[in-house]
Amino acid sequence: MSLSETASVDLSWRLSTFTRVADLSAFIAFGAVLIGGAVVAGWDGLAFLVLVPVAMWLCWRLVLQPHITLTQNAVIVQNPYTRRKADYSDIAGVDVRPDSRFPLAIRVNSGSDITPWCVQGGPLTARRAQRRADQIATAIRARLPA
Repeated sequence: MSLSETASVDLSWRLSTFTRVADLSAFIAFGAVLIGGAVVAGWDGLAFLVLVPVAMWLCWRLVLQPHITLTQNAVIVQNPYTRRKADYSDIAGVDVRPDSRFPLAIRVNSGSDITPWCVQGGPLTARRAQRRADQIATAIRARLPA
């Protein structure tokens, strides 16, 4: 975010703490298996030098970076590989899809949807994701022009 956007941030959401801890634990376990297998195969230093930075980068991109921010003028959605900004006047609506892996969709007047990764649902977290999606959708709808 630029300095001017940071100064006007009102609300921001990231992945839930439960999701971040679970995802980071999975990355650590997967990394340990990869490095253990590489050590057994005889790739001692190379495995560590290659796999650990890759795992750290993936953790940053997939777990720590995604967020949605509401500023005074726009919604900013940072997903692992894309960043989209939509002014409130460009938003056609906000949909909450309870049965989706990503239960929140921001409809833009251009006809495309912006789907924030920071609100994820699954078999174990569907109810919590639904509450987060409803909370964010309500906050966005309150800022839309009449």
